[in-house]
Order: sequence, then structure tokens, then C-alpha cells
Amino acid sequence: MDLLIGTAIEQYGALVADPAQTASDIATFFMDRLSAMTRDEGVAYDRVAAALASHGQRPLRFRACLDVLTALDEEKVQMIAEQAKRLVRIIREKTDRVDPALLEDAEKALYAKCSDRSQALQQWVARREFTQAFDELNVWAPVIAKYFEDVMVNAQDDTLRRNRHSLLQMTLDAIRTVADMTAIEKREV
Repeated sequence: MDLLIGTAIEQYGALVADPAQTASDIATFFMDRLSAMTRDEGVAYDRVAAALASHGQRPLRFRACLDVLTALDEEKVQMIAEQAKRLVRIIREKTDRVDPALLEDAEKALYAKCSDRSQALQQWVARREFTQAFDELNVWAPVIAKYFEDVMVNAQDDTLRRNRHSLLQMTLDAIRTVADMTAIEKREV
């Protein structure tokens, strides 16, 4: 969508005083329309927000994500959302990347998921295969929960703590590739 908007703005040349702001305004308008249209169809606003946050610039991906997200079992949605929100609450400081040499045994399972499966998530999303992507995230949720049971994230050692926060950010980024599950409201299942 950015290319389309940019090309359209170029056609107006000097008539557009601030092309960057105009592009942002147009993109916001389109995302607002996508949101309103899908909510008018009766789709829950939090599902719309989760799909829109990750795929608002790509309407076909947005729709494919939203269709799968609304069809998912509520318990699975809540499990992923709970872990994503937990990640956001804890992440405060991080490094540019995770240093695998600093990982303790209890951290290696989560790191393996992120480093081994993130590319698969990206490929499924690119192909709009969201059923597979959400199935994968459902496998991650218990691994994330186990991580929090076994690891003291906010360790006294600054290097270790930042590395752990980076691992959590890496995990959250992978989840947000599929959908921003932090937008999902808690519901009783």
C-alpha cells in the first residue's frame, strides 16, 4: 500500500506540501476504513485491532489474518494473548541481539523456538497461511509460560538481564509478525 500511496502522491508533485504527512494521513484513512468495514460485519474490535496492527498496510494479509483469528478457539486465542501481554509488561531493557552464550538451560527452549521457527512464521504470513502460523504460536505459548516459571528475568547481572529482555523482545516480535495479540481483550473461557 505504501508504494501505491507514494506513487499517487508523486503524481501531484508540488501540490502536496508535505508528502510524508500526506502518505501517513492516507494510510491512516485506509486502516480506519478497513477497521470500520470489518467491525460493521460484526467482527470483534479487538480481533480487528490485532490483525490491523500487524497487517494494516497489506489488506489481503489483514483479511486472511482476521478470518483465521476470528475462527480460532477462544481458549487458544486467550493463551497466546496472555503470553504476549506478559512479554510486554516485562520487557524494559534489551541489547541489539540475543547472545546464546549467556543463555542458561531453562532459556534455551524459548530461544530455539524463536531462532528456529520465526522464519517459518514469516513465510506463512507472507503466503497468508495464518492457520499454520497461529497453530505454531499455540505451540509457543506453553514454552513461554515455562520460561517465566523457570527463569528470573530481572537478574541482578545487567548483561544477563538485558540478554533476557532481548530474548523476550525477539519472542514478542515473532508473535507480532502474525498478529498483535496484545490487542486481544481478556475473556473467560
